[in-house]
Amino acid sequence: MHIEKTGINLSAIYRPLNNIFLNKIIERIREKYICKNQIKKGIGGMKKLINLKKNNCSTALMIDQRVSEGIKSDFFNQAALTTTIPAQLVKKFNLPVVPIFIERINDINFKITINKPINFENDPSVKEITDKGEKITLRLLAGHLAGIRHYKGTEFMSRTKYEDVADGLSIFINDPLINKPGTEYAYSSYGWNLISVAMENAAAPQASFLSSKNFLKFIQQEVFDALEMNNTVPDHADQFIANRTQFYQFRNGEAVIAPYVDNSYKWAGGGFVGTTEDLCKFGQAHMKAGYLKQETLNEWMTSQRTVDGKETNYGIGWRTFQRPSGNTFYGHSGGSVGGITFFMMHPETETVLAIVGNMDPLSYAGLQYELMEMFIK
Repeated sequence: MHIEKTGINLSAIYRPLNNIFLNKIIERIREKYICKNQIKKGIGGMKKLINLKKNNCSTALMIDQRVSEGIKSDFFNQAALTTTIPAQLVKKFNLPVVPIFIERINDINFKITINKPINFENDPSVKEITDKGEKITLRLLAGHLAGIRHYKGTEFMSRTKYEDVADGLSIFINDPLINKPGTEYAYSSYGWNLISVAMENAAAPQASFLSSKNFLKFIQQEVFDALEMNNTVPDHADQFIANRTQFYQFRNGEAVIAPYVDNSYKWAGGGFVGTTEDLCKFGQAHMKAGYLKQETLNEWMTSQRTVDGKETNYGIGWRTFQRPSGNTFYGHSGGSVGGITFFMMHPETETVLAIVGNMDPLSYAGLQYELMEMFIK
């Protein structure tokens, strides 16, 4: 409906309802309020589509149902049945494909993002068209191997409030990949933005746009409540948070109050505030099986490799710190506007180290490793 209002000559493919009486009513509503050129799925509809195409009419096709036929295409490393209708149209009429992303904003409102057209050359097969695009998996995202870029410009200083995790994707989602997925390690907080959206959708029921289940609620219930991390919360810049410290930056030889920022654009990539005690609880829960299965812990903490076999010293969300002493630590560091955190653990001795500082830039100058070595002797 909104696309047609912009002046684009549009047709839309639809599947008739099983209820023939209700279907007549819905068809009238669709033609009047949504898109005047309605094309019924099937042979008859294909003839109408061809005629409309001759009149330079674009066609909208939304895949929103379980697909029980087609070809198996890779979807997050799983073979999933995928319709070939768009590919057949592309091949027959040499048409570009324009990906359109629709996301829910505030329960009842929706935002439409129209991406650049994808053009196909050299007479590709239907499967090649269906599989078009680089394969980005959750594993690659979690290991910074997906080719998603990191911050640029003043993005790190964002003051914009984003209502949900999907809204924050608008910062980078239309940018090109910085390398082919799997070929090179390149740290990216934005990769975890994508993971948070995937988590939110996986946690919601089938009709996810009607669900109140969001990323922050999921993390609260499944992580913070489960591990009794009672002092870890989203850093809502526009809300009062009890005992939240003042953040500083070191400039020209003195500490000054850090500028105001809003981290709602990157909850999963550095949007929480908490305490060292809560970080230690988190570390203790990941020492051995209990909160998670042992095979899950092993998988998360095992270094991933690039396609040419090079280890990255980064698993699934966990960095590997291999020390000259022969000890291996697992953990992460993190920087924010006005803060620096370092978190490490040593599963063999069940030792956890958590250091937080409310100033940036701030260097621990290797102190974190010295402390760990001291406690595990």
